Amino acid sequence: MPPLQLDGVSFEERFGLNSQVFTRVLGVLLKHLQQTTSQTLVARKVWEQFFGKIHRNNDMTDTLFVKHSYLFFLVELILCRRFFPQVLQHIPLNVTILRQNLADRGINLNGSDFYSWVEEVQEISDLLVDALKDVEFDSGDLFYAIYQGMTSPAARHALGEFYTPPPLARLMLEKLYKIGLTTLDPACGSGTFLVEMIGRIKESQPSPEELATAIVNLYGFDVHPLAVLVAKANILLQFPELPPGRLSIQIHQVDALFPDLDHLDRVQSRTRFDLVIGNPPWLVLNGIESEDYKERVKGLARELGIMQGGKFATHTELTALFYYRCRDLFLKEGGWIFFVATAGFLSGDQHSRFRQFKGFANPFAWRFDQDIFRVHNICLGLQKMNQPLQTRLRVQVTDFQCLISSHSLVLVPELTQIYVPYNLKDLHSENDLVRRLIPESEICQMIPRGHSPYLGKFYQGASLVPRSLIFVIPQQANNGIVTITPDTRTQCKPPWDFHPFDSRQVEQDYIFQVAKSTEIVPFSLVSTKMAFLPIDSMNFPKESNTNFVITSMKPLARFHFEYLNALYRERQKRGASVTDLWARLNYNHGLATFRQNLGRKVVFRGIGGYTQAAIVGREVIVDTSCYFYAAESEGEAYYLLAILNSLAVSQDLRKRGSTGASGSLRNLHKKPLEYDIPIYDSERQTHAKLAMFGQEMELKVRTLIHEWQQEELPSAQKREDFQAKNDKRSSRQLKVQDVPLRPHSIHNRILKDLSREFEQLDVLVLALLQGHNG
Repeated sequence: MPPLQLDGVSFEERFGLNSQVFTRVLGVLLKHLQQTTSQTLVARKVWEQFFGKIHRNNDMTDTLFVKHSYLFFLVELILCRRFFPQVLQHIPLNVTILRQNLADRGINLNGSDFYSWVEEVQEISDLLVDALKDVEFDSGDLFYAIYQGMTSPAARHALGEFYTPPPLARLMLEKLYKIGLTTLDPACGSGTFLVEMIGRIKESQPSPEELATAIVNLYGFDVHPLAVLVAKANILLQFPELPPGRLSIQIHQVDALFPDLDHLDRVQSRTRFDLVIGNPPWLVLNGIESEDYKERVKGLARELGIMQGGKFATHTELTALFYYRCRDLFLKEGGWIFFVATAGFLSGDQHSRFRQFKGFANPFAWRFDQDIFRVHNICLGLQKMNQPLQTRLRVQVTDFQCLISSHSLVLVPELTQIYVPYNLKDLHSENDLVRRLIPESEICQMIPRGHSPYLGKFYQGASLVPRSLIFVIPQQANNGIVTITPDTRTQCKPPWDFHPFDSRQVEQDYIFQVAKSTEIVPFSLVSTKMAFLPIDSMNFPKESNTNFVITSMKPLARFHFEYLNALYRERQKRGASVTDLWARLNYNHGLATFRQNLGRKVVFRGIGGYTQAAIVGREVIVDTSCYFYAAESEGEAYYLLAILNSLAVSQDLRKRGSTGASGSLRNLHKKPLEYDIPIYDSERQTHAKLAMFGQEMELKVRTLIHEWQQEELPSAQKREDFQAKNDKRSSRQLKVQDVPLRPHSIHNRILKDLSREFEQLDVLVLALLQGHNG
């Protein structure tokens, strides 16, 4: 029977986290660790010193220790299987032959101090040697999938690691890599780009000696020791046999952002690279666990001049620093940097300074019609060279069609066009903020930008998180006391994805309706969520002091809030800047403000693809996903309602806002107010027409929603009957108002049934914003 051929996927299936092999290994080694021999104690201590700066304290468990030890040992056995198969035929195993041969060639795999204890467990050696019989390995990146699994998910998030599909790496190399170029992958992971480069070299059918000479120009850096190990092993496996003499495999444990320059001088000899290519960590500043490292990153971002301040500072991405840092430390003049990056580099406000492209020239980017990663991505190339501002802001962008199946990815280039910042005509200085890049052909179609007087009148809503603590379902009320249970429909991320209490009684004064962006459709807030909030329904506290707020509460509400506050303090992230629940809820005074207690609030969504807006009363609290303004008159409220629901405005904003999954518009923030929207004047004809139109549309939408509920009533009744039967209870006869409202379906119905009205509205709004009749 021919040997089984394993690639990265099938190798992970045979040896990875969910394999029978690893399940057995994990059980045996965890049991062995419990025996606590002096050898395992020493090994674990060395491991903690080795990895403690990379993984969070909570991740430094026996299970992770076993994962790492297993992977190191497995990699050594695979290298023995390739180069010294006779080693696997002796009992007990003696892998020092491999280590010595590699050391003679100048290669140190590192880590034997903490994983050699596994070799002493005979059952594991026998199991792995038997599992490696009759298998062969493909020449690609063998370890990418198992490496992802053996590094804990939390740590991979902390490091911002995303595996690059080989077809994408291959296409990027076809664009810029030529054999002989000095090339660096500054965050190499398992070595995908390096393996693909070696594959291109091997196409010329070199001898082992010639291949060894060719790879001298290939370098890989990574902060994670496991990455260094598997990248070295992947490169070694490109050789059918070990060549004689020393091998120069330039894979090093280096933090490319903060390298030890003396160490760097030893491993790099001040080499400047023709090409820096790869997929650096996709990690934003506020996702960095270590406070010390976070501060170092902040300082470097400021030093490089790419940090956008204010609310955008925490969204600074490490990849942005990799571009500018690699330019300064590693790249030759005229050399290229080509990275996989998030789509925000073309569209996000947090990258407005990065897009100045100082010290760079001839930018180009690739966009994809499907998300290759969990985050919407691009590929962005920049050349180290000085170029005038207006020239270097013209980016050649190619769109790719992604043909994705379970086992393959094919990337087909389609349209190529020039993208420029939508504020190109306003850019005159090297320090001007460079806004989102859009096709140059669309510039003339955009609504003129401006700064409305309303920009300073709208405020962001309250930060009502963690949702699991405060969103509730009121069960019943009696004499001003209401029984509440947690709203389990609320989705929360760890550590807040839990059931905080069964039921509580609180004074009814502390239960509020909340307007969330997900419940807003054009011209209407279709429903509200209910929340328990530590504010009186008539008098909002002016104090931000937690003790003041708690002591002023009524007894039942006070008892419940103190309980929630204790939960919050117990579960909050280590190093969190907001230390109690009231400070969280009232962040930036978003809750304890008189504005929340005003009526006739115009509310619009701060996220999503449409500027949907509604008018709500003083009984509704606006949450942080929305912006609101309490209009001075009914006419002003409907005037703003009409403008903020214009499809022409939404379409224009899609060219200005940052993009999310599949390129959809993600965050609007206050961008709908960055037009010349004049203060409402009832004497102006266009203003009065818009106000009347807004009022009429609100009524039409209200009627349409009622009709939609009537149409949905039979289906809703069937679902109720089915559920009642399963619950062994009597079915409830539903009324129209009982039909659950589905905002997305209602939104689509509004746009379809009222399409003519929206066209008429756009005519009025465009006339106003383009200054024809303001």
